[in-house]
Amino acid sequence: MLQRGRMRLLPSTWWPILRNMKRQEGKPIFAHGGVSFAQNLVKHGLVDEFRFSIHSVAIGKGISGCVTIPI
Repeated sequence: MLQRGRMRLLPSTWWPILRNMKRQEGKPIFAHGGVSFAQNLVKHGLVDEFRFSIHSVAIGKGISGCVTIPI
């Protein structure tokens, strides 16, 4: 893990580190990423709340944010 100030950059095996951070006292964790990243956060049970910021970009068919997430 690389840390610069209060920002931490996580390796590709990020979810165990994030799960440990989530268990600690402190401020909320803000994780920025795309749809695949959000799907992985849900898959590993790491989401308490979503805040969406949508940037319209033409990238063909795109990736659905909700179709593969079980409810």
